[in-house]
Amino acid sequence: MRKSKISLDHTLKDIDYFKDSANYPDFILGLQEEFGEVARAIRKGKNKFEIMEEVGDMIVFATAILHAHGYTLEDTLEYAAGKVVNKENELQKRK
Repeated sequence: MRKSKISLDHTLKDIDYFKDSANYPDFILGLQEEFGEVARAIRKGKNKFEIMEEVGDMIVFATAILHAHGYTLEDTLEYAAGKVVNKENELQKRK
């Protein structure tokens, strides 16, 4: 597998389809469709590459949705990771 750093945020900003907010409903439908494809791939026991491909497609549409609201994937993942760490810390304090 190729190991290169890709900035999905920058890549999508260069593609006209993902720049046009009129396509926002397509992003939502695309995300739903890809979620279904991931579920089917897992249910049918597809190989790891096929599952990775479908999850990758989901991430592209999710990133397009984030961009439509002025967020980046990187900032969103950092925020989500922070929430997980905070929750874990709270759980540890309760023990």
